[in-house]
Amino acid sequence: MDTAVLKDIGLTDAEIKVYLELSKVDSAMASEIAEKINIYRTNVYDLLEALIEKGLVSYIIKFNRKHYVASRPNKLLDFLKEKEEKIKTQQSEIQQLIPILLNLKQPKEEELKAEIYRGKEGLKNLLNDMLDEGQEIYYLGYSGISQNIIPYFLIHWHKRRVKLKIKRKILTKEQMRDSDAIKKPLTQVKFLPDSYNIPISIMIYGNKMWVIVPSDNDHISLLIESKKLAKSFLNYFNELWDVAKK
Repeated sequence: MDTAVLKDIGLTDAEIKVYLELSKVDSAMASEIAEKINIYRTNVYDLLEALIEKGLVSYIIKFNRKHYVASRPNKLLDFLKEKEEKIKTQQSEIQQLIPILLNLKQPKEEELKAEIYRGKEGLKNLLNDMLDEGQEIYYLGYSGISQNIIPYFLIHWHKRRVKLKIKRKILTKEQMRDSDAIKKPLTQVKFLPDSYNIPISIMIYGNKMWVIVPSDNDHISLLIESKKLAKSFLNYFNELWDVAKK
């Protein structure tokens, strides 16, 4: 007889032995059960009490002694239904507990990531990263330096950008007004007065900021990934955008 299902619904191996032995007879004393299944009588008493609590065993008094009786087999279904109801109640209680537990966890300080890129390949890697991010790009202090260093790469880069429908917003100085670098599709441009001195070029996209550091001999780029910092600079960009001229 396969008793695995009895174990699955919550009975121990020893409880199953006691229950099956009682199912064979009309009734039996604890000492008789202990002898039949070869378990100490004191342990059998504990097992019988556990089965009584589960509703699978009861007892009658004969000659001033307890005789234990296995409940009808259908009682197993009742026992299973009780377990299901208990599980439903526990699930409801857990659902209420989850938001409380989540609130106990202290918010983790955002980790700022920064990487340095050098030379033409560094510029190409960062330009490709912009397209991989797939979000609108905001240029603050645009100088068009990449246009002078990797012009042919940028031709194909812009084709890919337009195909991906990635828009650009550029804030730059008046001296860039006639530059071909800003006359590209899906690009809005505004010009800042000369009084706004922005010594570096910053590109904001997604949670990232690309900073181009001016250098005579090498082209150094700093990529910073920080949701908080990117949002802060984007707010600054929007403030300048409102006062800039078309």
